Amino acid sequence: TLEEPNSRVLLILTAESAELLLPTIVSRCAVLRLRPLPLEQIRLGLQARWGVPEDQARLLASISNGRPGYAVYLHQHPEQQEQRARWLAEHHRLVQSGRVERFKFAEGSSKNKEALRGLLFVWLSLWRDVLLMAAGVEAPPANPDQWNEINALAGRFGWQRASQVVAALENTIRLIDQNVNARLAFEVLLLEIPGL
Repeated sequence: TLEEPNSRVLLILTAESAELLLPTIVSRCAVLRLRPLPLEQIRLGLQARWGVPEDQARLLASISNGRPGYAVYLHQHPEQQEQRARWLAEHHRLVQSGRVERFKFAEGSSKNKEALRGLLFVWLSLWRDVLLMAAGVEAPPANPDQWNEINALAGRFGWQRASQVVAALENTIRLIDQNVNARLAFEVLLLEIPGL
């Protein structure tokens, strides 16, 4: 299909990275990199088109990390915002917990891989904020509603430890995408997340 498409057909392939695709596929495609929009533009769009209050629009723009479709999705699905809040609360609880509590959480959370991936991406955005703050980078956080938690973690662990946690989170997501045992991968990750 890619070698000889119909002249009236436009095929659009989406991928996180062209490097993850076979070279024979990439050679038959024009690569179009989609960049995130400025957060202010998303905030204004949410307010103008969807009637979202300014504070909520600012939060959704930050959480979306420049992805307007995701910001609209969060607005239209408040249960996803509630789920995000629960996952962040669990993170806060687990940072203060021992291994028994962490393994118990891993047992329950690893049964649904898609939900686990969602949880991992939320935690990853939090730890990226921690990393940026600990490194002294002037950038708006993806989780401005978690400012106190981010500040506490950055002050406690520093940029090197935050960098290790970010790498561990990214690796766990990759392993789950490769269909490894989700519970085992998540348990290993929970051992990597530092405690207070």
